[in-house]
Amino acid sequence: MEGQEYFTGKNEKLEFREIVLSHLKKFIDLSLHTDIHDSSNNVKIYKNAVLSFADILLPFYDEEMTEYYEKYETSYNNVLKEQLDKDFNIKHRTKYNVLTKSIHRQLFRQLNLLLKRVEYLKGIVYSEDQSEGGEIVDTDKK
Repeated sequence: MEGQEYFTGKNEKLEFREIVLSHLKKFIDLSLHTDIHDSSNNVKIYKNAVLSFADILLPFYDEEMTEYYEKYETSYNNVLKEQLDKDFNIKHRTKYNVLTKSIHRQLFRQLNLLLKRVEYLKGIVYSEDQSEGGEIVDTDKK
């Protein structure tokens, strides 16, 4: 994942890591402004954001993430079967919103765990004064 660059025009280049971090920041902003019982539009925005993030990370899925994504697809399809009528209208809007947000939140968490497994954010999250195990090392006592 590292070292991949994308050009945004006018000689600006954007690294893939910056795209991932930008998505993570937007998730934080979105989470601060939405609730699981929010309107369908907010749930749709959240769902689309998670799926976009999943698409971005797709080339880097490990076996565990690939298996989880298949489970996600099955779970979401089951929600659709349960919550849509024969004309594809949502039967119970609140229940659909809660289930959809929950399933996509689980997917988002798994995507974050993928980033951890591949140590994608290690250089950003941990400074040089922190150990591999995530413990903060007190550099003043050296």
